[in-house]
Amino acid sequence: MSLPFHATALARLILTVLLFSVTLTCVAIADDGEETRALHFATGSGLNFYAGDVVTVTNSSVDDLFAAGGIVNLFGVSAPSLIVAGGSVSLSDILVEDVIAAGGDVDISGMVTDDLIVAGGRVTLRNGSEIGEDAIVSGGQLILNGTISGDLVANGGAAVIGSRIGGDVTVNAASITILSGTRIDGDFTYSSREELDLPADVVITGTLSRKVWQDHGFGLDESVGIGRMIAMGLALWFAIVVALAIFASVVATVFPQSMDKFSARVRANVFQNLGIGFAAMISFPAISAILMATLIGIPLGLFVLGCYALMVASSFVIACMGLGLEIRRLTKQSGTPITTRGRLGWAFAGVFTFALIGLVPFLGNVAQALAVMVALGAILKTAWADRNAESV
Repeated sequence: MSLPFHATALARLILTVLLFSVTLTCVAIADDGEETRALHFATGSGLNFYAGDVVTVTNSSVDDLFAAGGIVNLFGVSAPSLIVAGGSVSLSDILVEDVIAAGGDVDISGMVTDDLIVAGGRVTLRNGSEIGEDAIVSGGQLILNGTISGDLVANGGAAVIGSRIGGDVTVNAASITILSGTRIDGDFTYSSREELDLPADVVITGTLSRKVWQDHGFGLDESVGIGRMIAMGLALWFAIVVALAIFASVVATVFPQSMDKFSARVRANVFQNLGIGFAAMISFPAISAILMATLIGIPLGLFVLGCYALMVASSFVIACMGLGLEIRRLTKQSGTPITTRGRLGWAFAGVFTFALIGLVPFLGNVAQALAVMVALGAILKTAWADRNAESV
């Protein structure tokens, strides 16, 4: 049975693309001509975050690990999950349950007891590596060796396969090479420009079938180039996400008490907050437009518009911080006091989760807009309550 692209796999693939794009942006921000020291912080729930120009983690046993940088080297790491992105990614002698990785050059060796999801310009799975369940691999050039116990789905410009695969295999690539000694204990479905020339000792226990290759009019080198252009375009778009993540983290750290108060107001009377926020979203731009319709009212209209933009930005921060704290509550960490470092981490988690929600067509954008309106309503209601308290 071939590997289904169910909702969980789709969410993981979206996260991979997001991390790859964020990595390119982080590298651009950190690159000042000198090697920068990697930033590392851990949340109360044991999540470990690494980011920097060069990230190196050696012989470490941790909880879930997230790493992003220009160069990421993980050697001898043991963890439940690895989520890694970088220009160059090397995962050597790892022992983990799941791996999600993206980069220009991704090199993997070791044992993954569950699933492997990788996207990159060049992806290499070394001899001796073991994947306990399924593997989804995409890239310009794929070199896959080792053992994959479950299904394999591979999409790329050129694919070289020399693995022992316990399940079904689906490969879509302009060029496919099956190495001598390869064994597939399932069906093999492929789509390529030319029919496969299999070595005599290749074993396929299921059926071998070829789908019609749809030539898109560009060669392998061009396809890889287009892939990189798409990645760069995504990186530029997600630069906004990174900037907002930094902004949200700074605000949440500098004004912790205000963020906690606003976040608490967001959870209380959600529909009332939504109504107030919706009214503000409509009325503020309308008032600004009316004021700027007259020459004398332009400065005041611009002032109202600036206040509106500031409130929307603050609403975004509060929505993300509230989302991060909700994730913290769901991971059963809400009973312990939150530290400054933890507040920073949960703010980042909230922003990235918020961004992932937005990748869902239409409904994601609606959910984001509703969350911001609820937060805006909480801000206005809190400001009004504080004003009335001061006047008493």
